[in-house]
Amino acid sequence: MTGARTETEISEVATSVSVAEEEAIAEQLTISTNIGKTLDVLVPGLTVSQEEFRSGCSTNIRGRPAQFLINGVPTNDNLRRSSCRGLYNVNPFALERIEVQRGATALFGAGAPGGAINLITRRAQSQALEIDLAAQSSINPHATSGSLEYNLYAGAGQAFSAWDYYAGIGYQDYGARRNPEDGFVPGSEFKSGSLVTSLGWDVGSAGRLRFTGLYFREDPGTVYASDFTAVSGERFADNIFVVRPPNPRADQAQVEQILLILSYDVPSVLGHALHLSLFMHDEELIQRSADFFAGDVFYFNSDAENQRQGFRSTASRTFGIGEGSIEAIYGVDLLRQRYYRPQLDDETASDVVGFVSPEVTLDSLALFVQPKVRAGRWLFTGGVRYETFRGEVGSEGFDPSLPGVAAPGDVPDFDLTLFNLGAVYDLTDRLQLYGGFSQGAEISEFGRAARGTADPSLINLNAAASNQYELGIRGGAGRVDFSTALFYSQSDEAASLTFDPSCAGEPFCPLIPLRLDQEIYGAEATADWWLSDRTVLGAILTYQRGEFTEEGATPVDFGSDTLSPPRATLYIAFEPIAKWRNRIQGTYFAETDYYSAAQEAAGFRDSEALFLMDLTSSYPLGPGMLSLGISNLLNRKYVNVTNQASGDFFYYLSEGMRATLTYQVRL
Repeated sequence: MTGARTETEISEVATSVSVAEEEAIAEQLTISTNIGKTLDVLVPGLTVSQEEFRSGCSTNIRGRPAQFLINGVPTNDNLRRSSCRGLYNVNPFALERIEVQRGATALFGAGAPGGAINLITRRAQSQALEIDLAAQSSINPHATSGSLEYNLYAGAGQAFSAWDYYAGIGYQDYGARRNPEDGFVPGSEFKSGSLVTSLGWDVGSAGRLRFTGLYFREDPGTVYASDFTAVSGERFADNIFVVRPPNPRADQAQVEQILLILSYDVPSVLGHALHLSLFMHDEELIQRSADFFAGDVFYFNSDAENQRQGFRSTASRTFGIGEGSIEAIYGVDLLRQRYYRPQLDDETASDVVGFVSPEVTLDSLALFVQPKVRAGRWLFTGGVRYETFRGEVGSEGFDPSLPGVAAPGDVPDFDLTLFNLGAVYDLTDRLQLYGGFSQGAEISEFGRAARGTADPSLINLNAAASNQYELGIRGGAGRVDFSTALFYSQSDEAASLTFDPSCAGEPFCPLIPLRLDQEIYGAEATADWWLSDRTVLGAILTYQRGEFTEEGATPVDFGSDTLSPPRATLYIAFEPIAKWRNRIQGTYFAETDYYSAAQEAAGFRDSEALFLMDLTSSYPLGPGMLSLGISNLLNRKYVNVTNQASGDFFYYLSEGMRATLTYQVRL
């Protein structure tokens, strides 16, 4: 895996790791281009929101927020709980591999308490010209109106002796999602375009330079909303409609992202292998929404600017010690983050009338060291990361008369120290026992913490560490590869959100930070059994439980929005005749019975048992592969529950069956 700061064999990582290779990703893309759903059926321990509003969803690893990386560079931030856009702002057909590290390590620091999801983009591998083409269309066959979707992708690259290049361009026309009762699922239709580029230059003994650039733009179309006055713990959000009249500035809405990475790898500097990278990530959200509240249509306009500039360095050197060895990995990280989100006038969408977040910036400097000691069958890993933070509330848009405005000024500096310690023992050449202790950390959301403050020096952003323990076994025997792990984590002040009680009953009510005592535990397992060269059986099992406690309150179990119910995904992949590939996968979610009568009266809800099935079938046609994929094959009704941890409850039917036809070519 490459997300471990140096290229590292999975056998040398003392935590659980899953890697979705290109072939597995391509197979899942024939069912859905939603990368979150792809990971949901390939990786244990995840809780992936199924919301179609991508700006508001969340992805947890073992109940804690995930850090999204693109080619090893962080694309979410510490200034607010990140959305899922880090998963979606790269064209899925441009992905070569996805690495998921479950459990925090001191390599990543604050912002990765649950672990990391690293999206690796395509690079050219051959001196011959490589060409990638993909055309895809999908639809809900039971409710076709508005549900048609198109995806197109074209890429080309070539690797020479001293340099290589790759460039890809994609287009998506995203249709509405329809539930099994032929109604609409809350969400947005949109059109998006994306560009990915990679250029590498081998400068001989001086090392290798690489430039990576990504561009993404999304233009929303029809938005399907719910009457928020009809959503509570007792009532179901089944009234999904298009708000009329629409926002008069709806045509301005868009999401735009630019990511630029310049990296430099040197094989030897004073005996060290050295990796350096500079990156710039700029994301802009222009929101022009219309919602229905208390019998009236209201508009909400805001412009969000989310920016990161950073530098990452990693040096490594291996020393021999008797019959063993020690590898020292250390480095320095610098990061500047800025977030600014004013609320704009309903009609003009230009004058600032309030703030979701005032301008805030946070600078961090981190030093880390991670030694690895090999002694016979044992590998010991450990490390420490020390990080200092300096933040300020900026003056952009400052007007003392506006609601939510914050006085400019510095917030108190703070620091963070994280430790990890692990061990791997080779039971056999194919079987390993591993485990250890690690720490992750979350920073309270700066933008929301700053909203409305008159004195920034009173803002407390101190990072809250979570202590995590894990014991696992992985490897294979005969025709079976498998893994299993037990985990436990605890945090006294985990970052969360709740609604601002001062604006109850108003159409716009921003979230504010909340600190919680959290305890989470569970077990995971995977297995792949090659019955023959043409038939594979597999399983992914996840069991997670946990509870959170607000100060002065009794503990409450996490709901399915934070920790997925106990679940098992089973699959069979087979070729009845040569080259005709098929995969049937089914996921069973167990019934939960967590909540007392008093908690149910407050709106918390247990989930019912559920079984979902997907199918994909592929066969070569001409120079490419023609595939048919069907998600939710049985067209089952199931309920999505969101925002449970924050005290607000949003229930609706999720998407029914969707059929997808894909033709992919690689020349």
